[in-house]
Amino acid sequence: MGYYMLILASIDYVSKGVELKRTLCVLGLTLVVTLVVAGCVKAVDTKTEEVSPTPMAITDSMDKKIELAKTGGMMIFAYQPAEGDVFKGITVQTKEPSKTFSWSTTINPTYYPTITVGDFYTGGKDEIAIILTKGYGTGILQQELHVLKKEDLSEILVENPIIAIKKNVKSKITKGDKTVTVELEANGMKFKKEYKKSAAGTWNENVAFGDIVQFIIDKNKITAHLPGAVSPAPEIVATAVAEYGKDLKINKVDLIEEK
Repeated sequence: MGYYMLILASIDYVSKGVELKRTLCVLGLTLVVTLVVAGCVKAVDTKTEEVSPTPMAITDSMDKKIELAKTGGMMIFAYQPAEGDVFKGITVQTKEPSKTFSWSTTINPTYYPTITVGDFYTGGKDEIAIILTKGYGTGILQQELHVLKKEDLSEILVENPIIAIKKNVKSKITKGDKTVTVELEANGMKFKKEYKKSAAGTWNENVAFGDIVQFIIDKNKITAHLPGAVSPAPEIVATAVAEYGKDLKINKVDLIEEK
């Protein structure tokens, strides 16, 4: 009987050993499969991280550069997006130097900047004159002039024409019962003009300059043209023409009467 029990115990031990081996084999196979799958997933993740930016993204970035004016190897440009109705931060690029200025100009292509190269300043060298338009509308045109040295794009101070005209032009508006008389004097020139009082609902106290500031460059000569209004309508009585000298300061102001 004892011998029989010993045989049964041996058989049970062997069975358990075989079962243990099977379990170990299954665990080992599971571990191998897990490692292989993990390796594949990691390889896929690594490949995803190495993907380069698409050409379309680069092209979109380059498209933000807007060319505003170009002449003789010089270019003016700005970058999108604009701030409201203006580009802010204008870059001037020549064959060698390039410089960005804190200027602004309208986004309307009709009023894009102009570039003119000429001898505008003392020294006998050419400079770059740039006219920007900051605002426009009915009875309004706001232009701004900048003059740069061609060799290094450093800016030369240009006298403000509005300030100069206020100093050099004297005006007087006299309102009667039925008529309004306007008197103007500048650079030794004087003239008087009479209006019917009913011609305008409101009359200014003095002739107003500054709603329109237009720069004209002709054969190395720079002039600023500022029409003078006698009423908010506006009713223009005359245009003050300020002429710049070689120091880029206004050396005289003439009056052209409105016909």
